Amino acid sequence: MSIDLDYLMECSPHLHKILINKEFQDSRINDVVPATTRSGLPNLILKHPRGELTLHSGYPDKEAKKIYEKANIKERSLTICFGLGLGYHLDYFLEHHPHEDVVIVEPTYAILAQAVQHRDLSPYFKNSRFKFLISADPDQTGQALCEFYNFYQYSGVQVLELPSYLTLFGAEWERMKSHFTQAISKYTVNTITIMESEGDFTDNCMKNVPHFGKYPWARHLFDQFQGIPVVIISAGPSLHLQFDLLREIRNRALLICVDTAFPILKRQGITPHIVCTADPTSGNFIHLKNMDVSDVYVVAEPMTYYEILELEGLRAFFTNFDGYYAKYFTQFASGPEALLSWGSIASTCFDLARKIGSNPIIFVGQDLSYSDFLYHCPGSRFDDGYTSYLESADRRYLYTSYQSFHIQRLLEYNIFPEPDIYGKTVFCQKNHRLYAKWFHDEFARSSQLIINASERGIVRENCRQMRFKDVCEQILTRELPIEQKLAELYNRPSDYNYQALLTDIDSKLNTLNEAGKTAKKLQQECEDLLQSKDEVETDSGKVKVRNSFNLLTSQSNCGIEDKFILDWIDHENQKAEMFFKREIGKLVGQVLSAELIETTANFYYNFMESRFSCFENLGAHLMVAKEGCLNSMGEKWEQTAS
Repeated sequence: MSIDLDYLMECSPHLHKILINKEFQDSRINDVVPATTRSGLPNLILKHPRGELTLHSGYPDKEAKKIYEKANIKERSLTICFGLGLGYHLDYFLEHHPHEDVVIVEPTYAILAQAVQHRDLSPYFKNSRFKFLISADPDQTGQALCEFYNFYQYSGVQVLELPSYLTLFGAEWERMKSHFTQAISKYTVNTITIMESEGDFTDNCMKNVPHFGKYPWARHLFDQFQGIPVVIISAGPSLHLQFDLLREIRNRALLICVDTAFPILKRQGITPHIVCTADPTSGNFIHLKNMDVSDVYVVAEPMTYYEILELEGLRAFFTNFDGYYAKYFTQFASGPEALLSWGSIASTCFDLARKIGSNPIIFVGQDLSYSDFLYHCPGSRFDDGYTSYLESADRRYLYTSYQSFHIQRLLEYNIFPEPDIYGKTVFCQKNHRLYAKWFHDEFARSSQLIINASERGIVRENCRQMRFKDVCEQILTRELPIEQKLAELYNRPSDYNYQALLTDIDSKLNTLNEAGKTAKKLQQECEDLLQSKDEVETDSGKVKVRNSFNLLTSQSNCGIEDKFILDWIDHENQKAEMFFKREIGKLVGQVLSAELIETTANFYYNFMESRFSCFENLGAHLMVAKEGCLNSMGEKWEQTAS
């Protein structure tokens, strides 16, 4: 079957040239071979370095229905389609939603070049509601996706995912979605971590202000451990296999551990050099509470649970995850930002190891799975639950084994089988898989040698697998002055500018105060608008209404131009912000009437009420930060003020 591609020339001459002349290279695809489905429709066989698979199933109509049902399609949502393929799944979608906007993400020209030759795809390229993103760079694509999302127009996102593309490009797709989600998360009601932690992020940042000048920032560590091996210690089930070796190598490698692993190590007589912690909730505090932290350095973030920063004898370095408030407070620490990644705290440990220049980077206890059917590493604080269980259980349960206790815990979760580093089956949760993909991708981007010496788990790609015993004997062979180096970097004078912070906080408090007054004036405008809604039938009434609408629209930010405050409002008031934008978007273009005026005026009035409350809350938070700032400045500030 010969397909006329002139339509491509009209739609996109540049794309036409690329596909016709095959001006692309893609090592992920060896070949694309024509085939037919069992129902006699065109299909393609995709040959890749790991094998081959068909682009569509033997029955594309059934596959299309499954893809559609999995997407849980809702009205007023932006549809993103991962993989055009031969378009069968989009045929089904268009049949049910002919007027919806669709963004098609294509991670390779190699498949597209053959697809346009074997099925007429002009309905998609000619459809003005269809937009194409074609790029092999997942980071670039993820950022570009954000440009298609209009918060006034869409109330959510839904995704059509072609199974063959998930098999071939699954890790890249997760990165694309991650970039997209991070960019829009502050506007959505579904920002999981923020919503679950409620006000913890904000409260901790404000309460931790006195510590920002007390402790140095992690940027002092950057590039200071060039060529020094680092061992990242996570709290996976396999960690208990390495206790004896970890005791021996403390002076032969920089030991960085996650906070969950810290009490496990201390109970075994192992003292790491650095402990990374960041969780804003009190629940994670159990790993450091009542622990002697005077012989380690803690890397923390402004949102870290505030009681951790108050531990006796604490020595800390501050970092920044680029969050709403951390970014603000970080700017008053002179020098470049101490920016680190955060997803899991192990991600932070790894990024820290990269940025301080360590090489090689060695992992132990990084299972990201329930290795040996253990829910957590033996010896952690979670074992306290087992002890309590035995003490409180009926006599008939006293013979429950330690391992069966772990298996009972596993049954509480939605777990999946996954091949481990040996190709054997191990169980994990979905988030374990996602974290493993993140590490695999980041390993590939890193210049250092990465060694996974966990000897268990699912971290298997783009790194060298070794027994930890072999690592110790072959690589960790010389004594290093790590303690001395850390002490030198820690004992530097504070360079945090509290006076500049105080001045800026006062400016922001004044801005919020004025914005509150404006919000109340706009509420009065809404009440006046309601009183005059019946005048809309007259010319003078229409002018009056339009002037009111123009005022409400132009003053919707209540005179605030400070970008930090606007970001904080989006974060703190996100439910109201999202609801307002979605509902007002529905009213755009409707005929001016008394009913429309009443609806719109009520929306604006309630929106301003939520904003006024938000301004007051932000002001209260900043007053906590101001008090901490004044306490930190102490007599020096009093003398300056006088």
